[in-house]
Amino acid sequence: MNEVMIPFSELQQMAVTMAKSGMFGKTPEQMLSLMMIAQAENLHPALAAMEYDIIQGRPALKGQAALARFQQAGGSVRWLIKTDAEAKAVFSHPQGGELTVSWTIDRARKMNLDQKDNWKKQPGIMLSWRCVSEGVRAVFPACLNRMYLSEEVQDFEPLRNVTVDTNPEDFVNSAPLPEKSGKEDATDWVKKAAELTEKHKIDEVTKARIWKESGCTAEAYCKKIESDYAETESTTTTTSPAHPETETEGDDFQLTSGPDMKELVATLEEYRSLDGIPAAAKKDIDAALSRNETDIKVLSALIEKVKAALNA
Repeated sequence: MNEVMIPFSELQQMAVTMAKSGMFGKTPEQMLSLMMIAQAENLHPALAAMEYDIIQGRPALKGQAALARFQQAGGSVRWLIKTDAEAKAVFSHPQGGELTVSWTIDRARKMNLDQKDNWKKQPGIMLSWRCVSEGVRAVFPACLNRMYLSEEVQDFEPLRNVTVDTNPEDFVNSAPLPEKSGKEDATDWVKKAAELTEKHKIDEVTKARIWKESGCTAEAYCKKIESDYAETESTTTTTSPAHPETETEGDDFQLTSGPDMKELVATLEEYRSLDGIPAAAKKDIDAALSRNETDIKVLSALIEKVKAALNA
C-alpha cells in the first residue's frame, strides 16, 4: 500500500505529461482528478489511467480492476455459465458470504440494454461484467469504494456535455504556484487531508461526502473537516462522559456508519435489479445512487417506499 503522498504541484505535472502523451484520451483536469482519487485510495497516482475511466463525465472503475481488487481482498469467483445468452457465477468472500448471480439477455432486454451498440456487438462480455459488478457489490462492496464499473456507466443516461477543451500547457501555466513562507513550502493540503482523515477515523462514505461538498479540492476538504469536527469535539466536551453515545445527537453534522450505509446502498442496488420493480421506484433509486446520497434517514425512507411500491 502506498503511504507516500505526492504534492499537488507534482500531480499537476504528471497529469499534464500523461494527457500530452495522447495514450489515455483524457484532459489534464480529468487525469488530475483521477490521480487524486487514486491517491485517496492509497494507490500510486500513475495507476489512475490504468484503473479508472471517465465516461459521460463520470469517474468509473474498470471492470478488470474491480475484479482484481475483489480477488486480492480474499474474494473468489466461480463461473457456472458464460454465453451470449447468460452469465452466471458464484461470488464468495470471508466477510460477505456467498451469492450466486445471474444476468441473462432477457433481463438486459427488459432494461432496454440490448439495443445499445456495445450489447449488440458483445452481449456475452457485457453480461459477464454486469454479473461481476452485481456480485462484487453485493458480497464485498468495500473494494469498489462506492464507484460504478465502466461497463455500468456506459449504459447510464447521458449527462450534459462537460468536456473541457484545454491545452495542457495552459493548464499548468494557469495553476497557482505554491506559496512560500521563508524557506518553507506552503501547506501540502493533500498530505494534510490524509492526516486529518486518519486523525478523525473518517470512513469511506463520509470521506466521499465531504470531498464532494468541498468542491473536490484538498484545501477546502481540510478546512471543512477542521470546521465540522471542531463542532463535534466542542459538543463532546459538554456531554456527560457517562453517555458518550449522545455526543453528536442533535448536531447538523453526524458521522455515518460505514457498514450501515453500505448495507442500505446494497439493498437499493438489489431492488433496482428486480424485474418487477415499478418504473417510478427505479427512477427514485437511480436518483439517490447517482448523487451519492449519504443521509441514512433518506435512504431508509426510500427503501420503505420501494417496499410499499413492490407490495402494492
